[in-house]
This record gives sequence, structure tokens and C-alpha cells, in this order.
Amino acid sequence: MDLCPVGPGGTAADVVADSVTMARHAESLGLLRYWVAEHHLTPGLGSTSPMLLLAHLAGRTGRIRLGVAATLVSYHPPLRLAEDAMLLSAACGGRADLGLGRTVAARAPGTATGDEDRPQVEAALLERGLGSYSGRCDQLLRLLAGKEPGIDGGPVQLLDGVPPQIWIHAGGAGESATYAARHGLPLGLAYFARPTSVLEAVDEYREQFVPGVRDRPHVAVAVSALAAPTAAEADDLAAGYDVWLRGLVLDRGPAYYPSADERAALPQLTADELLRLEDRLRTRVVGEPEAVAERLAAVVEALEADELVIETMTPALADRMRSFELLARAWSRL
Repeated sequence: MDLCPVGPGGTAADVVADSVTMARHAESLGLLRYWVAEHHLTPGLGSTSPMLLLAHLAGRTGRIRLGVAATLVSYHPPLRLAEDAMLLSAACGGRADLGLGRTVAARAPGTATGDEDRPQVEAALLERGLGSYSGRCDQLLRLLAGKEPGIDGGPVQLLDGVPPQIWIHAGGAGESATYAARHGLPLGLAYFARPTSVLEAVDEYREQFVPGVRDRPHVAVAVSALAAPTAAEADDLAAGYDVWLRGLVLDRGPAYYPSADERAALPQLTADELLRLEDRLRTRVVGEPEAVAERLAAVVEALEADELVIETMTPALADRMRSFELLARAWSRL
């Protein structure tokens, strides 16, 4: 999973070049999917238009599946989303995956008044004007299946092609997991974002699952992990994660991922910040490849997951690439 991190002085061209490098590297390692997240108004992340970026990657990869994890349904009219997804699928020869997310990751930078409820307000306004999450997903599925009525009474005609594989991506139990179960869709869970609620979400999903697109439940779990040749080097690379996460989630501090030396010069997290980020900090898996792979396998086993998705943040692209390579090798030896 690529969040498209932007370093100090980084540009849009750097985001594109790094993603090409990462996608090709993932494909060379034999990985199944390359997911790109969607974020807006977040200076440290360049994943502002996953569809556009994945279309660029389509011609630079040949086997790996290319997916959005997850498109923010409230921000995209279903017809536009369906049309874009069909073109993406055509561009990559039917290798497209489209994750549908309810969480509002689009946000405005924090203000001096600490207006932390603004994302929720924006979400409410968007849903009021453009329809509920479930309603918009329903319309998207009808469009892709050729069952959405048009103005003349006949179905809306999209470009002929292979529709993308649809996923529901969720942070925990609730509407998204229930929607995936009701429509027989695969479910992707962001353990790295809301680790305390994924087990409840999986149970809810499996208990309510009705065969549809899939005959049986299918779960992918996304974990934040980082591997290096030694535990000491892994800890060094992981040193800046707490302040990077603080900047990403709480809009406090630098937006980029600092090196260990840069981290040492920055203030420690406050007690309140640690409390708010504790789960995400505690559940990140860091260490030597074999140790990390074993902990990841334990998460997969606990959730009885069908797929494992890895999100990795480091100060430099080369360190991310090496981490994926080390983990791929260690995982194959389990």
C-alpha cells in the first residue's frame, strides 16, 4: 500500500517517479496487488488522485493488480467514478481494483482554534447534498453491472470492458463491513488505522455475509510494518514515525517523515497526543525480517485473513523498497 509520501522539498514529479519505482519493485517481488491510498489537503502525502496515478502505472507494469485503497465515495459522483474505473481497467488490461471507503480522509489543515471537527462537518454536508454512502455505492454497482436506468428508461451504457474488482475498505465495524457482507463483496480492513476494532468488523462481516460477488467471505488486513537487516537499524528508521503520525492525524509538527537525527531534535509527544495515537503506535510492527513476518502472520491468523497488505513509511524510498524485499523473502519462508 502506497501513501505516496512527500519529503521536504518534494514535488508532484517526485511522487509519480517514486510510485513507478515502487510499483515495479512490488511486481518484481511477486506481490499480488499495488494499492494507492486517497488523501486530500495533506501536505505530506501525494496520493491526491489515485486513478490518475494508477493509469500512469498501468503502462509501466505488466502483472500486478492496481487498486485504489480507498476511493472516498462521498467525494466522487458514482457515474464519474464508474467511468473512470472502466478506463483504468482498460488501461491496465483488467488488473484494476476499486476499494470503496466511507472514511473522510479529505480534510483542511488544522487551524489556530483547533477545529478538529471540520472533517466530520464536511462529510455531513457532502452526504446531505450527494446521497448516503450506501446509496452511492448501490448506484455505482448498478452502473458497473449495466442495471442503472438512464433518462430514456434503458440502462446507462458505460464503455464496454472488464469492470474493476470492487472491494469495501473499512477501519472497523459498522456500515462498511455490513455493506460488504450484504453484497457479497471482499472486505479490506485498515488494522494500522483502527487496530482495536478490526476483530469486531471481521466477525460482523462473516456473520452477515450473503453470497454475491463472492461465494464466501474474503478479507484483506492492512498492517503498518517496517523491516531492516538488524533490529537496531529498524528502530533507527522507525524513530520518526510518532511525529510523522502526529502531523498526519493531528496536524501538529512536520508533515514529512524525519530521519532519526531529525527526530532527536523535535519535541516529544504530549500525554494527550500519545493517548490519541497509542493504538497506531503500539501496533506498528518493526524489526528484523523474520520477527516482523512472524508477527504479521499472527495478525493474519487471528483474523483468518485471506490477504495481507503492508503499509511502510521510512525517511527514504530506498529504505521502503528494501523493507518490502526483506519481508517478501521472510514471508515466503514461513
